[in-house]
Amino acid sequence: MAEHIRDPETGLLNEHYFDAALPNRVATARRVLHPVSVAVIAVGDGASPTDVAAALLDALRDAGVDVPVVVGGIIPEADVEPLKAAGVAAVYTPKDFELDRIMHDIVALVATRNGVAAAA
Repeated sequence: MAEHIRDPETGLLNEHYFDAALPNRVATARRVLHPVSVAVIAVGDGASPTDVAAALLDALRDAGVDVPVVVGGIIPEADVEPLKAAGVAAVYTPKDFELDRIMHDIVALVATRNGVAAAA
C-alpha cells in the first residue's frame, strides 16, 4: 500500500494519500475543536491550477469541510477567473507580493466566513 501513496520519483506523499487521510484528519480536527489547514503543492504534473483546485474543493466537500480555499503561486492570469468560478475564495499571483496585505485578506476572509469582524 505504501508505494501507492508516494510519488515514485520524489517519494513524497501524493493525491492517493490525501484522499485517504483527509476524512480522518477532518474527523480528528472536529473532535478536538482544531481548525483544518490544507496545503497542496502541484509541481510540473501537467495539471492546470483550476484542475488541482477543483479536486481539492471536491475532496473537502466530500469530507464535509466548508472552508475558504486560497490559491497562490505562479498562477497564469488566464487561470484567475476560472479558479474563482470553481469556488476558490482568493487567488494570488506573482504580482501580489505584499505579504502584509495577503495575510490581512486571509484573516478577513476567514472572519467573514465565520460571521465575525476582522480586526482592522
